[in-house]
Amino acid sequence: PPSAIADAALPSAPYRVRLLVQLDPATTGTLDIEVRPAWAPAAARRFRTLVDLGFYDGSRFHRVLPGYVAQFGISADPALNKEWLLCGKGCRAMEDEPRTEKNSKGTVSFASGGKNGRQTQVFINLGNNGGAPDFL
Repeated sequence: PPSAIADAALPSAPYRVRLLVQLDPATTGTLDIEVRPAWAPAAARRFRTLVDLGFYDGSRFHRVLPGYVAQFGISADPALNKEWLLCGKGCRAMEDEPRTEKNSKGTVSFASGGKNGRQTQVFINLGNNGGAPDFL
């Protein structure tokens, strides 16, 4: 059944999310993300919803391409993955939003599997990315 929590209502002001990151078995740190709803309102609402649900708790960076991106967004909780990712093609996908900002170093963006395909996976730009990297 769908989650009782719909995509959260969100003020238009920027907000911050702090994620605890385990860098190796002995080292942890924090990752502070400032979300700017004016850049992508639907994505900002979705990210807030997923954070509030604990979707990213225990999530791993599953794709890291040095100088390009670090990607996460597959939940460590199988029930949340079933609800948000394994619920049928595009079941939780967001419609694309007009691009207002570039994928500049340090920005965060939802990954997409195609048109209107953003769901839960996000990536941090590790460089100024205008397209696919030249090493792929």
